[in-house]
Amino acid sequence: VGALSAGKMSDRFGRKPILTLAAGLFICTAIGTGAAHSFTFFNIFRLIGGFAIGIASSLSPMYIAEIAPAHLRGRFVSINQFTFAEPVAIGATYEMIRESWNGQMGWRWMFWAMTVPAALFFIFSFILPESPRWLASSGHKEAAFKVFSRMGGRDYARQELEAIAMASLDGEQQGGFKQLLRA
Repeated sequence: VGALSAGKMSDRFGRKPILTLAAGLFICTAIGTGAAHSFTFFNIFRLIGGFAIGIASSLSPMYIAEIAPAHLRGRFVSINQFTFAEPVAIGATYEMIRESWNGQMGWRWMFWAMTVPAALFFIFSFILPESPRWLASSGHKEAAFKVFSRMGGRDYARQELEAIAMASLDGEQQGGFKQLLRA
């Protein structure tokens, strides 16, 4: 649901506020899941986390692609895709896992530890610039120019805004998804 709604929400409200929402939901799910004292509340907070993951996993690459300079775009989006996971010990039985410290308490600390990066994400989301491509497509060309200028200077800003304008014209001439649905 988060992944499906992220695009529509970010088109309406901007990339930055929806990323901030996801960060806040990450904090909520980190604390709530770790503190859950019933299976019901555990699942409620995991669903909130799933919604946040859906938003972040679909919106983060979009934001990175929209704000990164063209020559770094692919690298930055690729770095975003890295994930790491450590498997459960080979041969561990359900009973061994359940009776271990991790099975009793460690899992709570794992969720609570998520609070630190979630809080950093939340705090830094307030200083991130809005996506200049979203700003330009929403009619805020001066604000988009300022963001692009900070990224690469005035000439870079002009080039990017011209490219967005040309892409917009090409999209109007070629039609879009909504026009396909009407046909």
